Amino acid sequence: MSETIQATQSKEAKVLIVTSVSAEKEAIEKGLNGASSFDVVVSGVGQAAAASATATALATKTYKYVINAGIAGGFEGRADLGAIVLSNRIVAADLGAESKEGFLSIESLKLGVSSIGADRDTVLNLETAAQKVGLSVSKGTILTLSTVTGTSETADELRTRIPDAIAEGWRDLV
Repeated sequence: MSETIQATQSKEAKVLIVTSVSAEKEAIEKGLNGASSFDVVVSGVGQAAAASATATALATKTYKYVINAGIAGGFEGRADLGAIVLSNRIVAADLGAESKEGFLSIESLKLGVSSIGADRDTVLNLETAAQKVGLSVSKGTILTLSTVTGTSETADELRTRIPDAIAEGWRDLV
C-alpha cells in the first residue's frame, strides 16, 4: 500500500479516514507511517455518529477522498477472513419497515434510497494497489445496519434480500 500512499502524497490530495473506535484509528495510523496526506478521525459508534463526525470534518477541510475503515463481518464464502473488503456500494440494510410479508425497503415504500455507490475507478485503483502488495481483496456491496447481525437466520435473510452483499460493516460493535 505504500505505493498508494506515495502516489496520494505526490498529488497533494488530502484523504479523510473515518473509524468507529480508537483501536481502528491506531491500526490505520500505524500503517500510514506518518503520511501527512491523511487525517484519521474516530467518529464513535453508529451511523449517526459516523455521519456527524464525517460532516464536521468535511465542513472544516477539503478532502479528495473519504474512506470509512474498520472491522467488518464477511459473509461466508464471499469475503475471506483477514481480507481487505472494498465496497463498490453501501446499503443501509435495515432502513425500511417490517410487514407481515417481510421486510419492506425504503425504496419500496417510496421514501428515499438506502444505497450509495462508490467511485468505480477509485475502487479499482485501491484493489489493484492492494493486490500488488499481495493482500487478499474482496469487492462488492457492504451492508450497514443499526444492529450487528447475531444469528444465521438474519445473515441468510440479508444475503437473500441483497444477493451481492459480501460483508456487514460493524459500525455498532463496541
